[in-house]
Amino acid sequence: MYLDVSTDSIEHGKEWATQRLVDFYATDYHKPSDEYDSSWDLTGASQDVMLLYTIGAKLSSNRDFPNWTEGNEFKATRDKSLAAAR
Repeated sequence: MYLDVSTDSIEHGKEWATQRLVDFYATDYHKPSDEYDSSWDLTGASQDVMLLYTIGAKLSSNRDFPNWTEGNEFKATRDKSLAAAR
């Protein structure tokens, strides 16, 4: 599972968050100043971790396995592999 960088802020709005990301890439990303800053609000990262944990916990304690939706090009292959495993 992969979570990409978000450019939204509940408190400040999308434009503010987008500008912060643009500024970070322009001034700090992969430069000597690219260091952890204690002023960062990592609430969103914490929420992402909890989301991934919750999904993993539900999947690991459930006998049902996620599958592709009807019409998806990969569904037939997945159904065939599930049938072979049984």
